[in-house]
Amino acid sequence: MGSLAVDPAGLGSPFHTPTTPRFYSTQTPASGSGSGSGPVPAAVAAADLHSPTASTRKTSLSKSLSAKELQFEPSSEISEGDAEEANEASMATFTDLPVEHIHTLADNPFLPVASRYLYNALTGASATYVARHMLYQYRHCSHKEILTFALRRPIVTIPVLEEMVRIWDERRDFKRRAARNRPTHVDGVPVTPRTTRPPLEVTDLPRRLFRHPPKPGQPSIDPMIPYLLNEYDPPINGHKGYALLKSVVNRNYDMVEFLLARGADPRYRGNKAVEAAIQIKDLRMVKLLVEPPALAETPKEGKSKKRRRLSDRIDIGQPLVALAMKQGTEEIVKYFVDEKGESLEPEGSEGSSAAQRGASSSQVTLVHSDQCYSPLLALCRASFLCASES
Repeated sequence: MGSLAVDPAGLGSPFHTPTTPRFYSTQTPASGSGSGSGPVPAAVAAADLHSPTASTRKTSLSKSLSAKELQFEPSSEISEGDAEEANEASMATFTDLPVEHIHTLADNPFLPVASRYLYNALTGASATYVARHMLYQYRHCSHKEILTFALRRPIVTIPVLEEMVRIWDERRDFKRRAARNRPTHVDGVPVTPRTTRPPLEVTDLPRRLFRHPPKPGQPSIDPMIPYLLNEYDPPINGHKGYALLKSVVNRNYDMVEFLLARGADPRYRGNKAVEAAIQIKDLRMVKLLVEPPALAETPKEGKSKKRRRLSDRIDIGQPLVALAMKQGTEEIVKYFVDEKGESLEPEGSEGSSAAQRGASSSQVTLVHSDQCYSPLLALCRASFLCASES
């Protein structure tokens, strides 16, 4: 009596998931049966067991089928090459799929960051491919959010942005079946077709354009910034004045001048940009934020022109003077007191008349003591100078 072998693949294929194993009997049939040698299916053996003529063999066969005699051997139908292919298929990863399907069908738009292969494939793709990928990733957003969210990704450049708008406009102009059957003229007057989607908008400037100072060899003003301001006109004081504030911290003078010319307000959030310029002790930046843009020219009759001086962008006030004194910036304090006429005395306080006269006469200097600037010593020196002159 031979043992039984099991086909692990079920159907002899390495890619088939087995449900129930197929048993083969390794018993060699009798020589008088007329059949060739080879394994006999267990179903045939079971049929022989239930036959009336084989009732005597039923008991002996059931006893002989023990656990030791049941052998799990691979089927002869699986070749070595198929086994190797099955092992390679079991080790395959999702990166073996077409990369365009991975980019398009990914639910998370930041999936390419998790794999260098996917990242390089996406950054090296064409503008049209990246534009379609961005539109698919933000397909559930409104027309005001698609470009705003996509611009947060560094891969979205000006060509990609233009391709996104072009593809979106093509879909807007697409007429649905109901719209195709509408008449193009009513009483001889042409009917203007209605678009199915509104145009794309940009509601905020991306903060990534202002986060870091420009590297050597790069322009101080990213070309994307004037492009967005000219084409979509987003609020320049968005994100609580983030653009101007970060430009001041990065000491990007060209960017600050550009933003101020386009309407950025240094008074936003309580003169936060001016406070940042004082903290980094940059007098040039402080003057850039305080001084008016230029002398305005008012033409009169004839060829003569009258120049009128514009007022400062902000009112300095005592808090900024106190901050400058606290930071120990002698040049900025002199600028506030000498040129802008600010006082060192807090508003509403009763100080000595000598100190007030000294401050008004621009005789205020900071005294350097032990590598620090003391506001108290500066005030005392102002009082002393004024008293000595009188």
